[in-house]
Amino acid sequence: MKVRRTRNGFIYSLFALLMMGLALNLTLLPLAVEDPSGTGEKLRVDEVFYFLQSVESDFDRATDIIGRRSMTAMGNRIVNNGSYLDDSQEAFSEAFINGTINGTLAPLMNRSSFSDWSESMEEQAEDSGYNLTASIESIEVGSEPPVTALINATYQFNLSDDITDTRFERTKNVSQEISFEGVEDSIILIESAGRYTNFFSSCRTDTPAEQLSTGGNWFYQEIRNWTSGNAVLRPGNSPVTDIDNTGEKVAVVDDLCSYSDLTDLSGFAGVVSGSNAIDAKRPNNGIDACGEDDVNLEAVVDDSPGALSAGNDSMIVMTEDEVWQNNLRDRTEEGCYFSDPWAPTVWERMEGRLSNSGGEGTAFLLTVPDLPNELQEDSKSAVAYVYFNDSSDFGETSRIKGVTNEDLDWFRLDQQHVDEWGINALTYE
Repeated sequence: MKVRRTRNGFIYSLFALLMMGLALNLTLLPLAVEDPSGTGEKLRVDEVFYFLQSVESDFDRATDIIGRRSMTAMGNRIVNNGSYLDDSQEAFSEAFINGTINGTLAPLMNRSSFSDWSESMEEQAEDSGYNLTASIESIEVGSEPPVTALINATYQFNLSDDITDTRFERTKNVSQEISFEGVEDSIILIESAGRYTNFFSSCRTDTPAEQLSTGGNWFYQEIRNWTSGNAVLRPGNSPVTDIDNTGEKVAVVDDLCSYSDLTDLSGFAGVVSGSNAIDAKRPNNGIDACGEDDVNLEAVVDDSPGALSAGNDSMIVMTEDEVWQNNLRDRTEEGCYFSDPWAPTVWERMEGRLSNSGGEGTAFLLTVPDLPNELQEDSKSAVAYVYFNDSSDFGETSRIKGVTNEDLDWFRLDQQHVDEWGINALTYE
């Protein structure tokens, strides 16, 4: 029997082989593209996680910036409206979150609030194919005297990625300290009808006044038994003949008796010697000093080595046997702030309160002649919140040695602050 071979049979066999090859390739194709190690998905999950970390890190920086802008915006609102805030801490929270104060957009907060920041972060997440929601669960505001605001906030971040079915949730607590340095004080501004401005700046000295020495021998030509002047420090008893306006200054020397000519010191308002110098007080209101009779010096306090620690050009007060450095004049001229147990806090000042609700607050010393004429009273305390406070009794006021003089004849301090600072020795009528 003959087998008949045809062209059609060959073509059919070839077609069958091709189809089998194609089916085999389709079966193996998924194996070729599949990532059995999951590296690609892991990289994507890592990218999502790192994005969330960058959001959290950026918000630490944003909290500080938004907080500072919010405080400045509040100050601008007080200046522009000429009135205090009803609730400064509530106003801060509103400005921080929404960029508004009392429901009105604060110009300085335009595109600068937490809501603006979260919207920007959510847009960046969307551009990367993620879904992000950022919200504030709570915000608390406090203060750390004298001029630091404390911000404690709790935030919720939810980030998801549909491609990898990844979900991250974060609850973050942020504590931020924000200084009021450079912000305009509300009380002085409003109480002076906008004609006296003062900004929060720190004082160069730590204390209002400091007693440097006591217990030495003393002598004063004037019957009042005290004098004052800017310190001229002469450690090592260097020459004093090159000093101008000696009548307004106090020479502070190691040893008065080391000067061969004591008349070099006769023009000073006073002389403080670190070692003993006075031999005797004479009946004619003079002194014997350093072995010389009837030495003509305006005022002397000896045996006062502590006085050599005074700052050069600082205000020195000699009162009987005590030597003081009085910093109150500098603080008045600087317009700087200091902590005070009865003063309003930085938040309370924005509400116009003239006392605090507990703890320490922030105070200034006024330059009374800079106030409008109708507000000037030289019988009031120069402590600003006391000056404007007619409802509280801080005691009688006194002149202060080393401050109240021809230039500052208006300067007075209330007895409550005199007692608090321990400077009764510096008061006079």
